[in-house]
Amino acid sequence: FCALPEGLPPGAWILDYVGKVTLGEKQDKSSDYVSDFGEKSELACDANTYGNEARFLNDFRNTGSFPNVEFNTRRDRHGELRQGVFVKLKKDAKIANAKTGQEFDGIK
Repeated sequence: FCALPEGLPPGAWILDYVGKVTLGEKQDKSSDYVSDFGEKSELACDANTYGNEARFLNDFRNTGSFPNVEFNTRRDRHGELRQGVFVKLKKDAKIANAKTGQEFDGIK
């Protein structure tokens, strides 16, 4: 779950998930900040030792809320493969009527 600025349409790119990129089989299994990506999830981006604020979006487990963002592969203007964070295309039931900053299910 992410507090989104008002007016971002579904599918809008927010930022990239930044970290150390490795082949999936070489990822740090003990890290809580690994996001798999690539055409067939063959790569892993680990933001454990360095990254940006996107690493805090990676974990919504056990929060009781549905995600309102999704991770998708994208290409930047130079053609580099990136793990992008986008506004979720389809909202889940619990957040369908929520407004920015409004509390629902105990989460603000």
